[in-house]
This record gives sequence, C-alpha cells and structure tokens, in this order.
Amino acid sequence: MKKILTLLLFVVSFSVLSQEKISTSVEEYNYLLEELPKELALGNKMKDGFELKKIEQNTFKEFTYTYFLYWDTKNNVARAMLISAKKGDDKERLLCLPFNNNDLLEKFFKESEKLGASMKMYFDYSIYNVLQKSIEKVANRK
Repeated sequence: MKKILTLLLFVVSFSVLSQEKISTSVEEYNYLLEELPKELALGNKMKDGFELKKIEQNTFKEFTYTYFLYWDTKNNVARAMLISAKKGDDKERLLCLPFNNNDLLEKFFKESEKLGASMKMYFDYSIYNVLQKSIEKVANRK
C-alpha cells in the first residue's frame, strides 16, 4: 500500500510539472545522493544548468522532511525529487525519488526502509501530506 501511494505521489507530482515523460538517469540519481552533498559541503555550487527548488517542508515531532525538485533550468523540467530527512541535530539523510525509472524507484524504496522505525513512520506521514497537496493541485487545475 505504501509503495502504491509513493508511486502515486511520484506520478501526480511529475504530471504537475511536465507534460512530457522525463526519466531520472542513474547518473542524476548518484549525483544527487553522492556527489552533490560533497560539493555543497566544500562550498561549491551545483552543476551549471541545474538548481534545487524547495517545494515542501514538514515537521513532525523532532523529524523534519524537506522536498526539493532537481530542476533542469535549460529545459525547464524537473529531473528528480531530492528529499532531506533529519532528526533534530542528527546527520541529514538524503533520498532521491526518481521519475519514470523503475530500477531506481525500487532503490528508493529500499533506502527509505533504512530510515529507522520512527523516522520512516513520520516520513510516510510526510510523503502522504505532499501527495494530498499534489492531488489537490492537479484536480483543481483550470
């Protein structure tokens, strides 16, 4: 059930942003989770032609979840969603929700299961919150 709702979030969120089918590549997925955090920690900028657009932040108890679109400014499309999960002052955990790539989506599910019981429970609540806002936005589009 949770996988279905997460997949629905992905589909709805993506349809809000673009009418064409965009697929997150393995390179983009790895960049967001491995290279980008290192670059930002060193004070460097993101790749030219890309930016992170913050679209939502939810806080439940001591957990904060922030959602960003990995935005291709040259083509004006979102390539993936980067999610930051943080408990208080603990280290930030990053997840990448890919677009139209089932292999990477399975990887996302496996990584989200590693968040730990409490963080995962509130993550599910947070992602449902983003889902309902996305559905409302699509349903009421004029």
